[in-house]
Amino acid sequence: MTRTTTHALVAALISVFATQAMASDATQPKTREQVQAELSEAIRTGNILDNVTSQMLKDVYPERYSQQATAQAKAADDKAAVAQAQAKAGRR
Repeated sequence: MTRTTTHALVAALISVFATQAMASDATQPKTREQVQAELSEAIRTGNILDNVTSQMLKDVYPERYSQQATAQAKAADDKAAVAQAQAKAGRR
């Protein structure tokens, strides 16, 4: 590859990653309570990385985390996403 092609490829990749980083909703930061609730939920469902294997705890120790808890967490996430979308649309 030529030097120009390499520079163009690098510039394209940088712009893609920069766009994704700016797309996050930084206008409304999470409250302390929201962060604590998310942490509690992650601990309960095993959605935390294991320090030794770098895998999710629910994958390393599936017997500790029931499938029902995972399904309930997904339902709660779906409800929260709907509520957030409604709030953004001004329907609340």
